[in-house]
Amino acid sequence: MRYKPLLRFAEVPLILLVLLAVGLRCAGQQVNAALAGTVRDTTGAVIPQTTLTATNVSTGVAVKTTSDPAGIYIFPSLAPATYTLSAEKSGFDTTAISGVILSVY
Repeated sequence: MRYKPLLRFAEVPLILLVLLAVGLRCAGQQVNAALAGTVRDTTGAVIPQTTLTATNVSTGVAVKTTSDPAGIYIFPSLAPATYTLSAEKSGFDTTAISGVILSVY
């Protein structure tokens, strides 16, 4: 009695291609949020070159960025979660905002 091969030689590349395409599609479906704003003092004046830190409350992972000359900052890719956002610059008190919720709909 002769056994048939489970897959023919020509089917192997096709199956690998399909598995690769499915794997890439799943990896590309991770969705992130962005957080942006302008750093201002109590008078409304912008504060450039401020170091901002977004800390994920659940994981403790902290991401830093710096505001530009117009005081604008952006965190372009943060996982949806609750964050604490802190801003610090020499000559100013460090400020933190808790409970910043980022979600994607």
